[in-house]
Amino acid sequence: MTLKPFFADAIDFPLVALYGIAVFVPLMLFQVSVEGGILSRIWQIPFRQLIRPVFLANCWSLLAGIPIKILNAIIYSYLLPSDFAVYFARYPFAVSLGTLNFFLATLLVEAFYLSRWLNRESHRQTRAKIWIGVLVVNIATYAALAPLHYLATRPIHDVKEFTDDSRWAKQPPTQIIYVDSETGHLKSCYSDGTKPTTLVPAEVKDYLLTSNLDLVLFHDQQGVRRLYRTDTGKFEQADAEHMKLLAAQVTFGSDGKDNWGGNDSFKNWRAWAEPGLGNRIRVYQTNDFSGSRLDVAVNPGLLHIADLGFALSHPAFISEGRECLFQSRNAIYLLDIEHRRVGKVANGRNFILLTPTFTKTP
Repeated sequence: MTLKPFFADAIDFPLVALYGIAVFVPLMLFQVSVEGGILSRIWQIPFRQLIRPVFLANCWSLLAGIPIKILNAIIYSYLLPSDFAVYFARYPFAVSLGTLNFFLATLLVEAFYLSRWLNRESHRQTRAKIWIGVLVVNIATYAALAPLHYLATRPIHDVKEFTDDSRWAKQPPTQIIYVDSETGHLKSCYSDGTKPTTLVPAEVKDYLLTSNLDLVLFHDQQGVRRLYRTDTGKFEQADAEHMKLLAAQVTFGSDGKDNWGGNDSFKNWRAWAEPGLGNRIRVYQTNDFSGSRLDVAVNPGLLHIADLGFALSHPAFISEGRECLFQSRNAIYLLDIEHRRVGKVANGRNFILLTPTFTKTP
């Protein structure tokens, strides 16, 4: 089975409008029915007279939700960093806080509008009774809609557990070469996070190294080509002789590009990184696509558009196909396929593998 990536060149506004109507109409019917029915009892006003003002009050609260949504986006950017374990651990709290902001805004807007309507229509109500009515109806509607909203908008993925590290990795672990996201230095560690080692103590843009890791050819951030000898710890300007020396040995490297996408395979297993708005890591068996499929994604919201702050890419099978490494912008993660578990290996990018079975650039 061949999967082809789809890119969003534009937003389909008619489709978005259709989704909006499909959500807005039943939502408004529910809120007007529930709020109108409860307020009719509390304020002793016929339900028919309350339909129009309650509907307009909800429309105004819907508009008031636009700045609240912007505020929540700012709050989420601080509460939900681009780290899997922290993101999903804090997600319920962040959504609860965002829902509380919407609730308070709705309460204020509806109380203000309905109090003015009551005065205009000469329906005498005490201030306390107005606030009690608006508070009760919003507690009732939010108690029903908030859980449904959470279930409909939470990220869709197949991972059962997110961990801060990858100490649970299969043994023996796989050696990984990568560029450190914070320092820019070329480093090495293993898939279980052990034996972190700095190979080149300088900022590296792209690199080429020998299989025994004694010679590293790289471009620094200024574009100057340099050679580093790990045994002596000395930097040298790369010349023709150095290039011949590297060419005579088995070498591996990375071009330094952080392109999205990528794919890998092992026997009948496939791993594919979908770029664009549907960004995810998808792992599956070619002979059992639906039964074996495992998606790693961060796509909150009703339309489940990918959070582009993660930029999942470069899947690479290790441990005889039982695990899959991948990159999430500035971090490297390990996926345990059997246990559907994801853990961070290192803060790094542009990684390559050095294993007896796989010796390649993802």
